[in-house]
Formats: sequence, structure tokens, C-alpha cells
Amino acid sequence: MQDFRTKSLVLRRTNFGEADRILTLITKLGRIECLAKGVRKEKSKLAGGIELFTLSDVVIHQKDESRLAILTSARAEKFYSNLLKDLDKINLASFFLKMTDKRTRDVSSPDFFDLLNSSLAHLNSNTDPTLIETFFRLNLLKISGENLNLYFDTSGEKLKIDQTYTWNALASAFEPSVSGNFTATDIKVLRFLLSSDLTTSARLKYSDYNKLLIIAKSASEL
Repeated sequence: MQDFRTKSLVLRRTNFGEADRILTLITKLGRIECLAKGVRKEKSKLAGGIELFTLSDVVIHQKDESRLAILTSARAEKFYSNLLKDLDKINLASFFLKMTDKRTRDVSSPDFFDLLNSSLAHLNSNTDPTLIETFFRLNLLKISGENLNLYFDTSGEKLKIDQTYTWNALASAFEPSVSGNFTATDIKVLRFLLSSDLTTSARLKYSDYNKLLIIAKSASEL
């Protein structure tokens, strides 16, 4: 029998019984499935802490691994309310939840929580949404153990500073081409996004994230 406290974000909520909900949380401790008893009642003290797009401090009771954990306390620390003012941001934030839910079914890492929370926090501010989506997709792959080939081309040759490239989605690598639109600068930015946090990445003097998002999408959707 164990009670533990952690930071959490709700990935998914499912109504259960007359007043309960089964929650899928991503936390500093990994993915957790738990039951929020009576949370759909009007005066529930848990309700505010299990809203979508809300960073919360929660206490979870785990009697044993064969039974569903019980959410005993949930206190909202930060509600990313600006997301609700922009339909595009709501859709993108919902996509982040969906992809985190999907990836954490097979892989456990506290990095998933940090990536999702950082992405929602920046999306809630004025950070370029295209940068955020690119960063999120690339780093979700990295945490899942699927790294892009950003050092060698499709022939196994080292990428060159004076060469232009196209992106080969099937090979998940760059292909040399005189008419290619990817340069050494683009490749450096991709490497930087995979080695830095989102706050640092947002300071980059780079504006062509739509081009890099093509790579991030092709890699994450294979």
C-alpha cells in the first residue's frame, strides 16, 4: 500500500459509473491510470485539478498493482487558459495529449511529462506554434527511442556544409540534390532542437520552421 505525490497532466478522461472518472495521467513518475471517485459531483474537490491543459499537484493511492490506483487529492497549479481562446491552439494541444497517450503505452520515461508540459506552456504564450509542434514531434521520437539520421546521408556519407539536400522520408535521412532546399543551417537547427530545451530553442534566430515541420511530420507519421 502506497501513497505518492507528483505533478501531473491529464491525457484522457472516461466517465465511470454515476459520478466517477477513470483518468490517464502523465506524471513525473510516468504514465498512471487512476480512478477519481465522485469527481462529477457538483461539489467535488477533485474537479478543478483534473481539467485538461492543467498542471496539477496530485496524491495517488496505490493499494497494489492488480487494482486501479485512486486519486485522493488534486490541486491545480497552472491552467493553460490561453489555449481555449484559439481553436488552432486547442487542436494542437489536443494532438500533443493524444500523441503522448499513444507513445507512453509502450515506453516509460519522465521526459514525456517534461516535453508535454513545456509544449503546453509555450503554446499558452506567444511562442511560434510551428516551432512548438516541430520541437514536440522531434523530441517525442527521441524519447521513444526513434532518432533521426542527422549526420549521414542516404548513401552513408557524412553531411556536408556546402551541399544541399532533399529529405527522404522512407530512409529517414537526407539525400544530396543540387535542387534540394535543405541546407547546413537547417540541419544544424534540427540538431539543436534535439539537444536543447524549448525555452532555449525559442531564442533561435530562425524563421523557416514550416520547412522543418515537414521532416518532423514525415518521421513521426511513418
